[in-house]
Amino acid sequence: MSSIGADHVVADFYDRERLLVLDEAFRSFLADRDGELAGRLDAGRADADALGTDEADLIVDLAPHLEAFLAHHFGIEEELARLIERHSVLDPVFEVRRNFVQRRALKGVKPEAAAEIDGAALAAELSALIGEPLSDTAYARAVLGWLENPDDHVAALENAARYAAWATLSGQGPESVLFVSPDKVDHDDLLPAVYVEEQDGLDCHVLGDDHRRRRQGFHLTDQGADVVDIGMVGTDQYYYACATLGLPGLMVTASHNPPEYCGFKMVRDMPYLLSGDSGIGDLRRLVETDGWGEPTRQGQVREHDVAQGFVAKVLELVDPARLKPLKVVADTGNGMVGPILLEVYDRLPVELIGMYLDPDGSLPNHGLDPMQPENRADLERRVVAEGADIGFAFDGDGDRFFVVDDRGRFVPGDFITALMGCYMLE
Repeated sequence: MSSIGADHVVADFYDRERLLVLDEAFRSFLADRDGELAGRLDAGRADADALGTDEADLIVDLAPHLEAFLAHHFGIEEELARLIERHSVLDPVFEVRRNFVQRRALKGVKPEAAAEIDGAALAAELSALIGEPLSDTAYARAVLGWLENPDDHVAALENAARYAAWATLSGQGPESVLFVSPDKVDHDDLLPAVYVEEQDGLDCHVLGDDHRRRRQGFHLTDQGADVVDIGMVGTDQYYYACATLGLPGLMVTASHNPPEYCGFKMVRDMPYLLSGDSGIGDLRRLVETDGWGEPTRQGQVREHDVAQGFVAKVLELVDPARLKPLKVVADTGNGMVGPILLEVYDRLPVELIGMYLDPDGSLPNHGLDPMQPENRADLERRVVAEGADIGFAFDGDGDRFFVVDDRGRFVPGDFITALMGCYMLE
């Protein structure tokens, strides 16, 4: 039987008396880490009705401690730490890009003036100051540190701002996610035409190749693999296709990151995914050693539409007749969720108000990570303006969603998980 540390087994989660033992173990664990929070938990349990709206804050504050408790008992503390580190590695970059580079360093600086800055000298000076080669992450971490005590780092912040202006506006800076100037969107001229020609009595705006976004083939068929092309879909449809077709899969996605961070989500055999701990290393060794054989055939490509089967499967999970009518605002951020969302909600008693439902890899409206406040601000305002019951924000490939309540307030994911857990237990 699977064990949880030295004192518990998985079956304990299904036995009330053993759950109480686990609960007491968590209470002791929490008291050692945060006595004040342990006191709040005790008070809440003693009089749950008195908590009111503080209950949500309590659940959110408890979540990381519960996560640490489970990691400790399952013996996966190192794995959890690595996972948290991977999830947060780019947080400083995006924070500094938004709040320092774009809102401070670029303010009032013209490209001509930026071109006069000696970027190479500033890069060398900043690198020496922070004690490591200058990169997006090194720059961001240093700036955040200096901003904690700005009066003590006036010169460093000034040099960092001048370097950001040069790197962003001069046309001479390095390729970077950090040093990017926000473009002003002209909604009447999103794709400037190279020329206009008349076709069948209508003006046809013809675009140049530099404005077209295409998927480039990977030549998978050259190695003899047969490919099932399911088109542009979200993660849920992709996993559904792998499961129902009984095939491994490869999905090209940047998830919630900027488009330049595209990578692969790979399925070996549902529900087993390829990761750094399982499968990716094998692929790396194949590439490094040219470890594949000579193909004996040319693979074939066939297209497969998963939408109809996927929608039917989703609707099996609920009884639409038992749902009360709702007004819902959904922001899919020009990612992959919009088209299939329309298919599903069309069969539910829901008045759907869609925002940015059309997939567009140029991301003309906002970024793909709803955890960033600026990426959900439009949704929060729209929910209130429409008098909606709830708002949903989806990340780029649809493997995560986030909730805004009827007053336009963001609801933390830990709280939603707790509510769903209560529902499942009932």
